[in-house]
Amino acid sequence: MLSKIGTTANENHGKSPNLFLFSCKGLTKALTETKTSRQMEQLSKRQAENIYHQQLWVHLDDEQKVQLQLFQRCLCMPFREFHTALENLLKRKIHLMEFGELNKLTDEYLRHYPQPEWNHVQTQLEKAKLQRS
Repeated sequence: MLSKIGTTANENHGKSPNLFLFSCKGLTKALTETKTSRQMEQLSKRQAENIYHQQLWVHLDDEQKVQLQLFQRCLCMPFREFHTALENLLKRKIHLMEFGELNKLTDEYLRHYPQPEWNHVQTQLEKAKLQRS
């Protein structure tokens, strides 16, 4: 199990982010209370940091970003990227407080899209690595 880790955006001041404990109190809790029936293999802190720092998320479309991040406990992209991608997919504005009840957002996502398979997400990341090169 991964533990809750990180710093707020205010503490970073342009420094390398650790892993992103949000100022939204409930978001950290929501990210660590991942749904058991929808569990996806979890990235380690180091893997998530590598994806973040290598900016692999830049090469993913909105659906791929959400498939990667929605089911992970550690952020692998800036929260703003994930938030915008989820809003685009769900075709509505998502208020920050809604991330405190991540299960509801996950349910809404799964009503419109199939649950991603981990091997599909890995394939997308590998393609992003190649595009980055």
